[in-house]
Amino acid sequence: MANLQFLKTQPHLFKLATEAHTCLIQENHRFVAINCRCMAELIVKDMAGNKRVCYENLADRIDHLQIEEIWKEKLHIIRKIGNKAAHNVAVSHSEALATFDAMYQVCKWRYALQPAKPAAKNYGSHIAVGLLSAAFAALTTVKVVNYLDTQKHKS
Repeated sequence: MANLQFLKTQPHLFKLATEAHTCLIQENHRFVAINCRCMAELIVKDMAGNKRVCYENLADRIDHLQIEEIWKEKLHIIRKIGNKAAHNVAVSHSEALATFDAMYQVCKWRYALQPAKPAAKNYGSHIAVGLLSAAFAALTTVKVVNYLDTQKHKS
């Protein structure tokens, strides 16, 4: 059995991956491809994060991801064979294996090897607040120093 334990933190993906693996063992090639295609949809949505840009189809969404080409190629393999299976076209054993292998590699790269990054976090606003706080502190210090200087001259 494929080691899919690293996906347990992603329950929907883990369920689809274990179903795809079971289908692979049972030689139900179409359902391997369909489950992997569903996983690709979820992963691409996760990678896109909070972006409100909507693309017409999965191919466009994959192409617009800010990831290395090798991962886009693997996602396209999954998408193409998954589409074929979804339209009731026979999927060969080698296509099912290629789809499962590509999905396994993408999942391993995305969920086991990359450091955890909060998808929806906007660090820009935190940086801006920090800079404003520092600027305010500096301005306040200058005003206090100027005030103290004027008090010295009065006495």
